[in-house]
Amino acid sequence: TCAAIVADEELALVAVIDPAFASEGVLRRQGERADDAQHFSDLGEALEATELDVIVDFTTPSAVRENVLECVRGRVPAVVGTTGLKASDLAQIEQECQACGVPVLVAPNF
Repeated sequence: TCAAIVADEELALVAVIDPAFASEGVLRRQGERADDAQHFSDLGEALEATELDVIVDFTTPSAVRENVLECVRGRVPAVVGTTGLKASDLAQIEQECQACGVPVLVAPNF
């Protein structure tokens, strides 16, 4: 997904959040546009340090709910491609979205 964003001239990859920086090699191969992205090991740190238009979440079922809730509470819309959210997770996310006025698109496995 980082590579697809970097390859699209109409999009800007401004931050990569990866505790292990596993995506760093992918970005390096994409050229100088990828070099502009800041690397963070923590979502909260990225939310505080950058002005983000949207977060794209491709994490794990164990992390996605809290990630999305943190984004919504930080007033950053999210697109979720992670599979594994339960109905109760989606209900909690929807409630938080309505309370904060922040949109979230959940499209697992896209």
